[in-house]
Amino acid sequence: MVIRALLLGTAALAFSPSAALAVPSLPVACDTVLRWPDNAGPARAPRAEDLIELRDLGYPAALASTLELSLSPDRSQVVFPIQRADLANDSYCAGLVVLDPHTGVARLLDPHPGLAMRPFNYRGPTIPGNVPAFVTARWSPDGRWIAYLRAADGVTRLWRVSTDGSERHMVPATDETVEDFAWSGDGKRIIVSGRFDLAAASAAIRQEDSTGHRYDERFLPFVSARPFPVSAATEVRSVDLDTGSVRPATDEEKNWLGKASKAEVTSGPGTSKAWLSPKHPDRYGSPKVLGVSDGPHRRACPEPLCDHATAFWWSDDGKDIAYLRREGWAASQTGLYVWHRRAPRPERILLTDDFLVGCLRVGPALLCGHEAPTQPRRIITIDLRTGAMRSLFDPNPEFRSIELQPARRLRWSTQDGSEAFGELVLPAGTAPNARLPLIVTTYQTRGFLRGATGDEYPIQLFAARGFAVLSTERTQDVGTDTAGIRTVEDLLRHGTTHWTDRRNVQSSLDRGVATLVDQGLIDPRRVGLTGLSDGATSVMFALLNSATFSAAAVSNCCIDPWTFAVAGPVTAATFRKVGYPPITDDAPEFWKPMSLARNARTFRTPLLMQLPDEEFLLAQQTLAAFHETGAPVEAYVFPNERHVKIGPLHRKAIYDRNIAWFDFWLRDRRSTDLVGEPDLARWQAMRDTLRQTGVKEPATETAGDAAAPRPDQ
Repeated sequence: MVIRALLLGTAALAFSPSAALAVPSLPVACDTVLRWPDNAGPARAPRAEDLIELRDLGYPAALASTLELSLSPDRSQVVFPIQRADLANDSYCAGLVVLDPHTGVARLLDPHPGLAMRPFNYRGPTIPGNVPAFVTARWSPDGRWIAYLRAADGVTRLWRVSTDGSERHMVPATDETVEDFAWSGDGKRIIVSGRFDLAAASAAIRQEDSTGHRYDERFLPFVSARPFPVSAATEVRSVDLDTGSVRPATDEEKNWLGKASKAEVTSGPGTSKAWLSPKHPDRYGSPKVLGVSDGPHRRACPEPLCDHATAFWWSDDGKDIAYLRREGWAASQTGLYVWHRRAPRPERILLTDDFLVGCLRVGPALLCGHEAPTQPRRIITIDLRTGAMRSLFDPNPEFRSIELQPARRLRWSTQDGSEAFGELVLPAGTAPNARLPLIVTTYQTRGFLRGATGDEYPIQLFAARGFAVLSTERTQDVGTDTAGIRTVEDLLRHGTTHWTDRRNVQSSLDRGVATLVDQGLIDPRRVGLTGLSDGATSVMFALLNSATFSAAAVSNCCIDPWTFAVAGPVTAATFRKVGYPPITDDAPEFWKPMSLARNARTFRTPLLMQLPDEEFLLAQQTLAAFHETGAPVEAYVFPNERHVKIGPLHRKAIYDRNIAWFDFWLRDRRSTDLVGEPDLARWQAMRDTLRQTGVKEPATETAGDAAAPRPDQ
């Protein structure tokens, strides 16, 4: 995935640190918190806690949605992680689910409080413990033990738990820096790779305290005034589980890591192999193509049936390969194909708009994580003969009776011809030509429509309040899979030139809204825009370059000239490489379409910022300029949070405030059930100021006529 929020590098995938989660004063009954009910319960409307306290398989709310299913050696059981927010204790519970892939019988294993965390490497400096680990569970060769990263007393290490739950042991010499692990062939050792030198690097930094820290590439000023440790290299260790002794891994033991990890080349029967490789190796973002060889003979998979392949699996007898590929308009659909070795071409057995993740082949079926717009993640089987899908394990059966509004997929093109799509959710009973207020969410829209990317903008709760919601997918970066663009730096430099990529994204948003205006479904004067990460960048650019949106909310901010000063030397250098001007250059023409601070004197769109405290400094130039000029902005800072916020009570407050903000600006409703009177009084003062300065505020509905403008407009 291209890291669009370049300022944050791969922190675009990051969550909040463990410090954001309260440690309950009394033990949390995680067995009860995680346990799934047998029945759906009575029909009712959705509530915020329904979405926040979903039992999650993997991390669906992340920017890089993940799930890995692990099959037992005898192929009779599958294990995968589960976690759930606990609003009552402002904490999380986590554990494992062991599932029979044939009967669907599931049991909970090792429930415990807390999330496993891992450090985040920021192009060198490494922030300890600030990203929830993408937990992978792996079986011992005899099937008696499962090893996985877990939290215990706020510390993340590798643990092994017996499959009957009777025993649990920490694996010695492991910490949160574990990047990969595998069992030895005899099951007596565990081989672990990680950046174990970070502890020594951190200790060296503490020794500098008495003499001061030289300002260099170790600093990320927007995170801390202290430098962060830099790892020299990944180390591979071999741990004896009987004695606890640790030594460097042998070459043979290192090979076990490769066998445990997912490989792009896998062997079939005899000397047969299959692999995924870029269609155009010299182009960044080139789609991958499935290739197969029978010994020395390569078999070309007929194009385009094997383009855009994402994963593949041999059958047990080696007679066929099943694979998934992206296809359709804007690659918005997933196709499942089976290629019999003696057949001239693959056969498509399934085409779906739904989201499939973490698939695993078990006999004549695929086992996958599955989501649909109104279906939270569950485990399904897909028959590889017919393509029929069957629910196997649903951790959230309550959602079968929660009254969610259906989504309708829309397709349109951008100004330059790029394909774009989104999901439209309407309030119950919407009439033709309803001219509803609209909220647009940004970045990603695949799978369950929860709270958009990062889970801060609750789509179904907006619909229940009377809003139409358009959940949009970001268009592909301009220049992807293009001759001459070989690296991510090339791609970002190409998109930054004349803001080509941002203008294409803006064109997609404008045209998606125009589609609904033309249908008479929405009021063009009452359109709100929201976003996190790249979605927040889309909001900033839209508010300066489009007249489509009349109110907005962002989860992160900002990209201004001063941003580079607080982001640190590594980030500043990276931005310069992809076309941003040096901080010593004024560059007004470059900054005019992007910098909120540079446009503060004319900015008059009501904007809500709900920021993590780690990124708060990045917004200071904009906030200072807005306060100086009286621009209509309301900003909140959430303690101990990072790019994607996960504190359960924080998530509830963010949901409530976002709904109340758009209720106020687009529906003229004072949502005292969600925010306090002082908040509403401040917003009213903003509205009064906009009127006094002659700025046309967002249109609002009057009682009895949602389409009618206010008398003073």
